[in-house]
Amino acid sequence: MNRFSSVNLRLFVPSCLMLIFSLLLLVTPATAQEPDLVALVNQARANAGIAPLVSNTLLVNASQRHSNDMAARDVLSHTGGDGSSVGTRVTQAGYSWNFVGENVLYRWDVSAQGAFDQWWNSTGHRNNMMNASFCDIGVTRARAASGRIYYTMVLARRSGVSSCPSSGATATPTPTPTRTPIPPTATPTQTPTATSTPQTTATLNGTVTMQGRTPAANVPLRVTIGSTTYTPTTNASGVFSIPNVVPGTHTIRVKHAQSLAVLQSVTLTVGANAATFAILRMGDVNDDNAIGLTDFSLLATSFNRSSGQSGYDARADFTGDGAVTLQDFSLLAGNFNQVGG
Repeated sequence: MNRFSSVNLRLFVPSCLMLIFSLLLLVTPATAQEPDLVALVNQARANAGIAPLVSNTLLVNASQRHSNDMAARDVLSHTGGDGSSVGTRVTQAGYSWNFVGENVLYRWDVSAQGAFDQWWNSTGHRNNMMNASFCDIGVTRARAASGRIYYTMVLARRSGVSSCPSSGATATPTPTPTRTPIPPTATPTQTPTATSTPQTTATLNGTVTMQGRTPAANVPLRVTIGSTTYTPTTNASGVFSIPNVVPGTHTIRVKHAQSLAVLQSVTLTVGANAATFAILRMGDVNDDNAIGLTDFSLLATSFNRSSGQSGYDARADFTGDGAVTLQDFSLLAGNFNQVGG
């Protein structure tokens, strides 16, 4: 009896340890720089005559912190679970900066080329990777329990540095990647130096259309330009206005509480600038920039209810007509499982 129990125990313990080890492999993130991904970015920069990015341990630490956080929450976002921004995370990692940016994405497989292509095929993210103002880089990944692999690329320039060393490379056309990007990716964030004060400013007069909804006055939006989020309202034609914006090319993110966010690159010059943004796809009842089962459940609870009736939830009234009807359901269904920019 004792002999067989001892044998069974010796077999059981290694089996348990192997199972635990396998589970750890599933959810434990990588803890180091992604050198192949850095090499792909630097090759693209070399093709364009731009100085290469230098791997920086502090930026790797800031990047890994955010990759781990996104994987733990299984949420794609530039905002950490503690409310931190990329600038905050880089500063807390011990890197003193005057220019900082971040690209994030998720995939279902580990592929440096795939991650590079996914960012490359998004104008804002490609602009970050090819921005000559960035000198240093940290890029990492982490796997969530769901199997999603979250990547974070942090790009920055140290305080006191005004330009990166020249690469000495001859500019040649940058080849177009042939792989198809796997959406979604989130808003690229560039934070300009905190000490710069623009001498002149631009005004953005943007036009938006919300899917299935007739333009109406005083509709609130969230518009992010660089590191600043504005909360303008529209007029009866769907136009909103944001004054005192730093001129230049910006990746602008526009979202309504019930829509998926859209990203658009806009060049703003001194004075008034008009821009028409892509249609805002409706269906985001719980305002998390994704349309899924939670949104469907909230709409179902309020279905066939009108304003003033018990159970009516204005968040599910995408058309703004005061009732949750089949039209609202159709908008959600048409965008189901979609994620915004």
